[in-house]
This record gives sequence, structure tokens and C-alpha cells, in this order.
Amino acid sequence: MMLADHTKTSTELKSMVPDNVKSTIPAALDDASQKKIAKLRDAKADDFASEYDPMQVSAHEDAVSLFES
Repeated sequence: MMLADHTKTSTELKSMVPDNVKSTIPAALDDASQKKIAKLRDAKADDFASEYDPMQVSAHEDAVSLFES
């Protein structure tokens, strides 16, 4: 569900960039994001939520801040 929702949102955001605006949309995750994914991938099932939840809260706070600015 997360993958589908984020893919949809990304597609919608990309479509909002006018053709005459030169922008580069990253095709891959940055190093910090890759490290977070590795940490989640290595987490034990019992520890997954305690790792994942704060990451999501922080990421969504950052997103809200970007949209507000």
C-alpha cells in the first residue's frame, strides 16, 4: 500500500512540473535513505515498528515543512 500510494503521489507531482522548467528528479535514493532502508531490512520483526515509526514521523514532518515553504 505504501509503495502504491507513494508511486501515485510521485507521478502526480512530476506531472505538475511545467515542461519549460528545467528540473532533475532523482532516479534513486540518496545515501541517507539507502542507509535507513538497510537498517529496516536488517531489523528483527519485533524491532521493526520501533525503527520504522520514528523514521516515518520525521519524513512526514519534513514533507509538510517543504510543502509549507
